[in-house]
This record gives sequence, structure tokens and C-alpha cells, in this order.
Amino acid sequence: MGDSATVSVVPEGALAYGMQLPVQALSVRVSMPWEQDATVDDLVRVAQAADDAGFLYVAVCHHVAIPPEPAEMMSTQWFDPIATLGFLAAHTTRTRLMTNVFIAAYQPALGTAKAFATLDRLSNGRAIVGIGAGHVEGEFDALGVSFSGRGAITDDALATIKAALTDEWTDTTPAGRVGQRPRPVQQPHPPIWIGGSGKPALRRVATMADGWIPQATPLDQMPADIATILRERDSVRPGAVPEIGYHLVAHVGEPSWELPKGVMHGSADRIAEFANKRLGAIGVSHLQVRLFARDAQEHCDQIAAFGAEVGPQTRPHRTFLNISGAKDPEWRSSRCGTTSGPRASRPSRRRRSTRPRSSSSRGPTSTGSTRSCFRSTTASTTAGCPPRSRWPPRFSPARAGRA
Repeated sequence: MGDSATVSVVPEGALAYGMQLPVQALSVRVSMPWEQDATVDDLVRVAQAADDAGFLYVAVCHHVAIPPEPAEMMSTQWFDPIATLGFLAAHTTRTRLMTNVFIAAYQPALGTAKAFATLDRLSNGRAIVGIGAGHVEGEFDALGVSFSGRGAITDDALATIKAALTDEWTDTTPAGRVGQRPRPVQQPHPPIWIGGSGKPALRRVATMADGWIPQATPLDQMPADIATILRERDSVRPGAVPEIGYHLVAHVGEPSWELPKGVMHGSADRIAEFANKRLGAIGVSHLQVRLFARDAQEHCDQIAAFGAEVGPQTRPHRTFLNISGAKDPEWRSSRCGTTSGPRASRPSRRRRSTRPRSSSSRGPTSTGSTRSCFRSTTASTTAGCPPRSRWPPRFSPARAGRA
């Protein structure tokens, strides 16, 4: 049975947006040509541009040792995620720091909890704990971890990580009761988001997580996956409100160079309309934006344009699939709360905010007037969703494992 409370960091009444940072991982699936010769200074510039532009988070990936065959596509450059985010915490002030995703099976769960608690303390309450099961079998072999058993390992690790981030003392280990400090700033714990697209990942979102980071899920599959999350959620922790994410690959404006197929481009109005009608309208509350550019400066310019021109127009509609068997095929939007103020707009008392204990202005805040609810509303099937071919293989997000 999962805890019915979920930790919210997405601002009220907003369709939030964040980004996976360039340079730190050079997989040909997601990196751009300019990143091959980029520097750590370029990484910092991009993170600071996202910080200035109001991005909810910046994210980094996690791999440890890539075997030769997958390295042809994935490369071997993967910065350590906790070290990188700790470094970037000193160069940013507001944007949250997320792992997309941290592979829980690669190290003891208490070590993972310690790392994220320390990151949250050093960043004044800005960590987002993105967790995944992993998908590179040879990497598991190199680390001496069972690939076939990674699902069960991940489930056990999540329980321990959440317990250790919530309370100083935990008895989830064979050795009995143990304690950890420093404690995270965010209470009751930093938000835990699950990455992945398989049924086990959806189950983890529903039963124990605060959010979902889809990995290469076709847009026309999203309504069914959201329905799966809600159906499972209703059976184990009714009232939980996990944040639903999706990828948006875009370029603000009309470029003078050829973009890869499937990249949304054009006016800010056009991009915002797509985000609202095709993503916000199916229950997406945060976008992981991938902005195409030819160098670090253009990337920073794109981030600034998105934050100034697209972001203010995005809105969540919180429309969800009918999971009770009703036959009405139409989309219906369901909102809860119309009164101004942070408390009036809460969808449930079981949803928790992670306001830092410290009153420092450096900590991220969550403001707004309304938030929509997760309710059992009706939905169409996949009509109007872009085909899977919108995601060209070279630039599609890396597919996560199914464990």
C-alpha cells in the first residue's frame, strides 16, 4: 500500500517546463553536433540560462560504464549525476536539479538516499529524485548487478530511498535501525519522479512516486498510460496526484537552417498552442523541453525565448481518461478550486508542498491561483495524436527498460 500523499513542486496553475542539459551526455539520440566540442563552461552557461528563464528544472542522466556495442550510439560520456548537479547548484539559484534518471540498482539504496539528501541540503531544497530501472544489460554485468532482477531491486531501493529521505532513522536494512544526516531541506522529502515507459514504471508512479518522466512514449500512447497510472493509483492510494511529464522537441522561431524531422518550430503562439492542446489537455503538467541549436549561445537564446514567449502561454488542462467504464468518448476537463491563493487551489489535503524550511529567497517557490484535479473523466482514444514517426530515431529520447 502506497502513501496517499504526493509531493508537488509544479507551480499552481502552470504547465511547467524543464530541460535535460546538453554536454553531460553525448548519446547521438539526444545530443546535438555542437556538444561534441563543448566545455564545462558551456554546460554552466546553459544551466544558468534555464535558471534565468524560469525553467522548473535542469536534468542530467546516469550511466556508469558503457560496453563497446551500445557505446556506438550512446557514447561513453556520461557525467556523474550527483557530482554534476552539486556543481551546478553553486552556479544557479532557482531552478531545480533533477536526475533523468538515476539508476537505483547501481548502488546501495542508502548511498543513493545520502547523495540526494546532501544535494537537497547544498542546493537549499532544489533536488528532484528521478529514478529508473536501467536498460543496458552489459552495464549491469560490468557492475555485478543482476539485469533480470533489476525490477525487484528498483522496487526495494525506492522503498528504502523514500523512507531514508523522509525520516532520519529507518529500519529498512538487514542491520536494523540506522540514521542519516544531513536531512533534506524539502519536507516530507524531495519529490520522487519515475522514469520509464513499461508497465512496471507506470506501477511505480501509481504506487509510490510523485511524478512520471516518460521515456520515448509515443504521444498517442499517453492517454492509455495515464489511465493505467490512475487505475492503479485508485486501488492503492486514492487521492495521490502524481505529476505527468512529456517531451517537447522544439525551436522557437523559423530557423535559417534545416531542422531534423519532427521538431516543433515556428511562433511562440504555435508552440504554446501545441503544448496546451496536445499535452496539457491530456493531463501533462510538466514538459521536458529539447531546444535545437547550433552552438551554446544559440541554445541559451532559445532557452530565453522559450521562457519569455512560450512559457507564459502554457496552461495545464488536467483532462484525464475515464477509468470507470463510462462510454462517453469526448474529452472533458475537470478543475478543482477557483479561488485565488495557494491553499484554495489545492486538489487534496493529501497533496504536500515541499517548501524549504529555510526562508532564504534562493529556494524555489510555488505560486498560482488554480490547480486542476486528477479525476475520472472521459477521453477519446488516440485521435489527433501525432504519429510515432514524429520522433526521428537519431533525436528521440533514449528508450528506457521495461523492468
